[in-house]
Amino acid sequence: MRRVLTNRYKIHSVVVVWLAALLLHPTVSVGQAQTILSPSDAAASDAWRSIAEKVALLAKKAGCDGKNCKILVADCITTETSSSLYGRRISNEFSDALANVVGHAHVVNRSLLKEFLDEKKIQSHYLSDGRGAGWLGKKLGATFVVSPSLISYSVGPQVIFRITRVDSELVVTPEAIRIPLAPPSTADLQPSEEFAALQVVPPTRNSELDFNRLVIGHQGNLPKCYYSPQPAYTEDARILKINGSVVAEAIVTQDGAVKDLIILKGLPCGLSESMIAALKTWRCKPALIDGKPVAVRTQFEVTYRLY
Repeated sequence: MRRVLTNRYKIHSVVVVWLAALLLHPTVSVGQAQTILSPSDAAASDAWRSIAEKVALLAKKAGCDGKNCKILVADCITTETSSSLYGRRISNEFSDALANVVGHAHVVNRSLLKEFLDEKKIQSHYLSDGRGAGWLGKKLGATFVVSPSLISYSVGPQVIFRITRVDSELVVTPEAIRIPLAPPSTADLQPSEEFAALQVVPPTRNSELDFNRLVIGHQGNLPKCYYSPQPAYTEDARILKINGSVVAEAIVTQDGAVKDLIILKGLPCGLSESMIAALKTWRCKPALIDGKPVAVRTQFEVTYRLY
């Protein structure tokens, strides 16, 4: 049985965020098409280019001009909490069109985003608002982030492209572009992220350290941690009001140290790194098989909550 250690603690603090700018800037819809276009239609290429030109113009008006302008297209959100194959297809096609309009040097390669999300295991919904998009843009060297969202199924799916200026994370620019798309299949919209299932440990990896395997036919006890300092809540996470859990996998050695940590489910703003730093200081009573200490792999979970 994998052991999940949960550290739940309250952060009693007041985060004052000036949202006046957000409230004073209404959302503007531009370029609402009357026909439904499929990305595979011959006309789709012209449609994507037209949309990309409008986004480029809006970004330019917001200050994205010259060689220092770098735009990142985030994964399109297709549910309240995640992206999907369909959402990433939208983002990929739009990003390609945008690169053709403004030049590839001014658009962050989405393969870098894929690698970043795969490494950090960050779910899309943490990065979909202006503050999350701004944090993501800083990490990937972007000055602007375009965050698409799939909305409205009444007349056919529509996408809103929202632009965030990275150096003013708390201000979401008011311009939003809606375009109709051919309805996706149910399978296309299944929630998914670029990375694999978060809390499933591949059974073939270091199976000799699996407690369930070792304990068969023996008396055994799981490791118990007696020294477990709480991870620090980072300032960025406070600003973004990040709540959620980080799940890590590690080996508890025969002497009770926590080694070889990897993140299975992460959070942005340094919370994953904060958990790793804390876990490295934890000390545990090792697992016992027939009274002898053994090294085993286990999972650790830390839940961050702002109250």
